[in-house]
Amino acid sequence: MKILFAIFFLPAILISQTLQFVNDFGNFENASSFDIDLSNNIFVADAKLNTISKFDSTGKLLNSIGGFGWDQSTFDEPIDIVTNTLSLYVADKNNNRIQRFDKDLNFLSEYSGTDSQSEVQFGYPICVEISNIGDLFILDSDNNKILKFNLNGEFLQEIGGNDAGNFAINNPKSFAIDNSNNLFVLDEQTIKVFDQYGNDLFYFKLDFFADKIKFDFDNLVLINKNKFSILNISDRKIIFDFTSFPHLDEENIIDAKIIGNYLLLLSQHRIIKYFIIK
Repeated sequence: MKILFAIFFLPAILISQTLQFVNDFGNFENASSFDIDLSNNIFVADAKLNTISKFDSTGKLLNSIGGFGWDQSTFDEPIDIVTNTLSLYVADKNNNRIQRFDKDLNFLSEYSGTDSQSEVQFGYPICVEISNIGDLFILDSDNNKILKFNLNGEFLQEIGGNDAGNFAINNPKSFAIDNSNNLFVLDEQTIKVFDQYGNDLFYFKLDFFADKIKFDFDNLVLINKNKFSILNISDRKIIFDFTSFPHLDEENIIDAKIIGNYLLLLSQHRIIKYFIIK
């Protein structure tokens, strides 16, 4: 039996925390996503400049590639990026493809959504993730479903199609994968959860609209333009709720990631680093 869980954000469960500004860096036109590799290098996608930039942990620019185009290493609205041990994957939205690079931003391969020889086609990918066993998941926003590929780039299955009943994906915005390889899909104001084989598990509704979700260890991070929250999956309650961000000014929150005692926040124009005071 599937159970619908409602989330009530009770002030009593929140752990009091404040943010102390450390520094900021970057000069982006319209940053769309960022990720951090195991060496603490930071990769940022700029959807307006159509670039991918690599910074070291201090904010020093190491490399940048891109420009508008359809060839390898060019982009038409790079909307989301993710790294694993060896590679960086870019959701090249309007080119209907995922481009794969090494950590020095050298082109390696691509998953094309318009290749007539491919077993599956997709359009306007807006989110990409890699499970801890190396499977690649792509959010096909044109067809409202998740596509799964293995390490060799072979298509495995689709998840959340139109015939999925209560677990059909109607207007997906983002998804995230937990340590057990379960798939959490943000669909409007509802999070729909599938196992790694596409079987539906449960769903629950948020009491606000998030723009992006991701995992911080076993907790689910919820991000919108002016709020950053962390939800404990086991009891589906908010444990951290940040709404005040020093030096953010009038910019929107695009993406965020916690590294140890630090919060790195991506706005449209820069990355801001905060120390979390508990």
